[in-house]
Amino acid sequence: MHALTTLALQRSIVQLEQAGARYTEAQLFYAVCYTVLAPLRAALGKLRVALTLPPPLSPTAVARGLQHWIDRHGKPAGLLPAHPAPAGAAASHPWTELDHYGLPQALVCQDAAIAAMLRANAFDLELACPVFTVRDWPLSAAIIAALRRANRPRILVLHNASAGGLDLASQLMAMTPPDISVQPIGLRPRHAKALRLCADRRLPPSSLSGLVLTNDEARWLQRGWQADVAAVYPIKLLRALRAIVYATPTPISWRERWRYFVTSGFMSWPTLKEAA
Repeated sequence: MHALTTLALQRSIVQLEQAGARYTEAQLFYAVCYTVLAPLRAALGKLRVALTLPPPLSPTAVARGLQHWIDRHGKPAGLLPAHPAPAGAAASHPWTELDHYGLPQALVCQDAAIAAMLRANAFDLELACPVFTVRDWPLSAAIIAALRRANRPRILVLHNASAGGLDLASQLMAMTPPDISVQPIGLRPRHAKALRLCADRRLPPSSLSGLVLTNDEARWLQRGWQADVAAVYPIKLLRALRAIVYATPTPISWRERWRYFVTSGFMSWPTLKEAA
C-alpha cells in the first residue's frame, strides 16, 4: 500500500481513538481522505470557497490498509461492525417502554450504519432522543403515543445529500400524524459544499420535481453529485446533532401557554379550581 495512504490511515485512527468516538468503516474512509486533503481543504477554507471534492483514495485501497492495520495492531477499539443490526432490532430498544412518559423528539436516519453509530456513542440516551432508521418505519404505537404526550413533539430526519435523501423527509411527513412535526435537518447540497465534503459523482436523478431546491442545489444534483452523511467527520456530526437537539424551540404563543397551563394537571388551574 502507498506510504501516504498508510500514514493517513494511521493518523485518522489515532485521532478518532483519542476523541473517544465510535465510528463506521465508511466514516473512517472519509476521515482518511480528509487527512490526505488537509492542506487543500485548509487553503479553501481561508479563501472561503465552498466546493465539493471527489475522494482522493478508493474505498478498496483504504479497506486493504485497514485490514493490514488490524493484522498488525488488532481492531481499533472505536471501529463498529461492518453490518448494522438487521431491521426490526428496534423492537428490543429501551425506548419502546414509554407508557408513562413524554418524548419531545426522535431521530430517523436514512443510513442504518449512521443510526448504529449514534446509538453506539450513546447519543440517544444522552439527549433523550431515540434513534431509528427508515427500516423501523412506521414507528411503534408506543413511540407515537410518547411523542404526543410531549409539548410540540418533532421527528428529525437525517438524510444524505441526494435526490432520494431530500425526498425522504416529504415521504415521512405524509405518513406521520399531523400533530407531530417532521423536520429534515440535512444533509442538503449546500451543506456538502460549505463543509467541503468528499462526494461521489453518480448518475444524475431523472427528476427533481417536488423538491424544494435553490438553483445552485439543483445544478449540483443534476451534475450527479451525492454526499453521504458518513462523509461528515464523526466528532463534527455528533456536535452538530447535539446543537440541533438542544436548539431552543420557537417561542410559544400566549394562547398555547394558557392552553398548556389549564390542562397540565397537578397544581395547575383545573386542580386549584376543583380544590376550591
